[in-house]
Amino acid sequence: MPKKKPKSNDLGKSRHWRIFPFEPKAAPRPRVARGHAYMPAEYQEWKRLVRSYWGGSFIVGPVRVEIVVFKYRKNADLDNYAKAILDALSGVAFEDDNCTCVRDLNIWICEDGQSEPDDGFSVEVMRW
Repeated sequence: MPKKKPKSNDLGKSRHWRIFPFEPKAAPRPRVARGHAYMPAEYQEWKRLVRSYWGGSFIVGPVRVEIVVFKYRKNADLDNYAKAILDALSGVAFEDDNCTCVRDLNIWICEDGQSEPDDGFSVEVMRW
């Protein structure tokens, strides 16, 4: 029986990358109302969008993540970009069991004039 042809961005069961053609969001602070904390609806919708675009491998165990931000907003903190992207992909690209850890995280920023899209970001998740 012939093997299924892998998707062009599926680099095997231990590695996957994807370009997201929309702006990354920085993780906001939780809001509190009537004694309960919640995240803003706009942020929740953005996380659903990231999850729907992933469509790649699910990696079990420790992972290495590389994030490339194509257009950096000067007022955004890179830590908050990473937190939002990792939160969105947790449980979709890698385990969310409070034991799995991101062992290595690289964040790159494209300089003006590089041959990257005007907006968006890419994520590569690999088994550690």
